Amino acid sequence: MTDGGGGCIVAWTEAGGDLHINRIDSLGTRVWGDSGKYVWNSPARPPTVSDGRGGCYIVCGIGRLQRFDHDGNIYWSGSGVLVPMGAAEMEIDGLSNVYLFGSIFIGVANGIYSWTTNIQKVSTSGMRLWDSLGVVIDTEKTNHPSPNYSMAVNSNGFDYLAWGNNSNDTTINYIQNISNEVD
Repeated sequence: MTDGGGGCIVAWTEAGGDLHINRIDSLGTRVWGDSGKYVWNSPARPPTVSDGRGGCYIVCGIGRLQRFDHDGNIYWSGSGVLVPMGAAEMEIDGLSNVYLFGSIFIGVANGIYSWTTNIQKVSTSGMRLWDSLGVVIDTEKTNHPSPNYSMAVNSNGFDYLAWGNNSNDTTINYIQNISNEVD
């Protein structure tokens, strides 16, 4: 992803499962050192989004969001901000607030798993702005939550959210316009 200054930010996992991140400037310099910054022990590269100022937001661990500045320093102490959702998609607005869109597991009934599709907004200071779980958009009753999440965020907030619901072995796709001001 772009770093907002002609370079890029990359994330990778090493053989032992350690997740690292690094910023590479427009001259090819590894700004955060040869090994980058350790983020978390993770089997996969999680959603990451540039803050447009050389830093980024990254989902790590189980439901954690961390922010790195342009020098690779973490903004939020410890393991970051708890965002109890499987963020499949992340975007930022013109004020560098981050929006996370994905699913939360809510339980099992009669062998069928249930998930809610949620959206959350987190401020640059690491404060969850929409309830502890975010805003519930939909509920799925399936053994596999939808892999299809998409959103567009403009400088003022949302343009749209799109997702698939796999309930009862049938996928239905939805699109929704939504305001970034949720009460």
